Amino acid sequence: MRLLNQDSDRALGAGDIFIAASDEKTLYHALDLKAQVMILPLDRLPGKVDHLLHPRQLRAGTLKNRLLGSALDLWFNEVRAMDATQAELLENTIIGTLYGILGTGPNCDLAAAGMEAAQGQAIRAFIDEHLGNPDIGVAQIAKTFQMSRAGVYRHFAARGGVAQYITRRRLEASITLLASDMTGRGEVAQVSERVGFNDPQYFSRVFKKHFGFSPTDAQDLAPVP
Repeated sequence: MRLLNQDSDRALGAGDIFIAASDEKTLYHALDLKAQVMILPLDRLPGKVDHLLHPRQLRAGTLKNRLLGSALDLWFNEVRAMDATQAELLENTIIGTLYGILGTGPNCDLAAAGMEAAQGQAIRAFIDEHLGNPDIGVAQIAKTFQMSRAGVYRHFAARGGVAQYITRRRLEASITLLASDMTGRGEVAQVSERVGFNDPQYFSRVFKKHFGFSPTDAQDLAPVP
């Protein structure tokens, strides 16, 4: 995969993010690359932006890529359903995230708010990706995102805490698996393991307390072939 302009030839990998300012004299051409493109008018960025949008490549798997990628996912997934006021708020979040990740912007509050939103979104996406890991928790999140344990707790204060949030996401994933088509749902014990519960009996108790019915009852929600 390559991204070309008249002055450079960059090799891009799956999941990489490329950021650059462009005009009619500086065109980038993607070769053999499936990509999402976000165009942000430079006049919407406060202050001088030359230093900010110098061509940069954020490699997949890096912390900056994870943070900005989550912010972009939020943009693409949510903006179509937003009214003008909500869209402007989200745009400001994206701008703040750019300043926070790529350099020091003229508005520190905007950058901090953008980074906070992107960080929370990235952490929640990370949890969803690792629900099957029974050890996922504060320590691993803090290490992955290079933040303090207190910082992790702060992100989930309004969501009932880290452990409660992870348990809720595991249960939500489990009911989807249990109620899927008959050939793919698996047994209760297999489903409990897939969403990070080591003890199927404990899983069943937590499941029933949360939903009001047992995992076995949830299998009856599956569509009839």
